[in-house]
Amino acid sequence: MHNWFAIRLGDALLAGPDFDDLQLELTEIYEQAGKPADMAAFYRHETSASLFCSVSVYLSPAFSAHAEALYATPCPTPESFGLTFFAGSTDLEIN
Repeated sequence: MHNWFAIRLGDALLAGPDFDDLQLELTEIYEQAGKPADMAAFYRHETSASLFCSVSVYLSPAFSAHAEALYATPCPTPESFGLTFFAGSTDLEIN
């Protein structure tokens, strides 16, 4: 089941401004929602067959009401390996 959402920011070297803006937007959404314990976002630098590393941001299911506006696509729960906290609750753990 696809409960999580992913936002692909592309090349890590070029994603800086989008990365920062998204972090602020997700933090605002989290605070306006009353800081729910199950609302969190994480990111990971990912590599593929290309030479460049890309950045993906993963949103917990609690962001579902905002996913479309954030251009997030449904995805499986991400593996916790290599994920870094990005915004929202620090209480959410990914197993």
